[in-house]
Amino acid sequence: MQYSAILVSVGLLCGLTACSTGRMSEFAYDAQSGRKALREYSKFYDAGEWLDEGKLGLQLAITHEKKFVPVLYDLQKGLDAVGVPGALGRDDQNATGIITFYLLNLELQNRSIRLLRVSSGTQEAAASSAKNITAGARTQTRMDIGSVPILNYGKAVTLNVEYELDGIANATSFVLKRRTDREMEEYFSRNGRPPYPWYQAPYYPFRPPLFQPKG
Repeated sequence: MQYSAILVSVGLLCGLTACSTGRMSEFAYDAQSGRKALREYSKFYDAGEWLDEGKLGLQLAITHEKKFVPVLYDLQKGLDAVGVPGALGRDDQNATGIITFYLLNLELQNRSIRLLRVSSGTQEAAASSAKNITAGARTQTRMDIGSVPILNYGKAVTLNVEYELDGIANATSFVLKRRTDREMEEYFSRNGRPPYPWYQAPYYPFRPPLFQPKG
């Protein structure tokens, strides 16, 4: 009996530890079958566009983070499901998006951009102060940018990016889609191909291959 009490206590302690998730499920209409099917969303959002067509591309990625306490959260969701007002609370609608940039350089010399500002709506990304990103010749270079508030149950995030390229100020809006499990397999598995313009002819397959520095 004493051991059982200890195990229950440990289980409760684990359950009350804050965890992070970013996954989402919904029932959506499937045009092929004509019926509703369960659609599983990952915690990853992404988009990619040319900054200098055929030469320099920018891929943006967001990782969805939502802190919650499992036991309490399950209780809140149960109460919400039976119609108890305010069971989940306004905070359930909010999450954090961790932003990562990937600068792809298809040229034979280094290319750099000066990142001035990253924002989503009226919210500027935390730690998005001006910084330089340099991609070596024929490389894809990663940089962690910061974070922005996002909707916990959203399917897309719009990021406005202000930057200088070759001394000229520019601003571009990217709409990052929240990827389903099926899309993650199609685009980012070992044999997948991401849906960015540099993964299309005449740029792909890359000749010579791209170099991806570690770290």
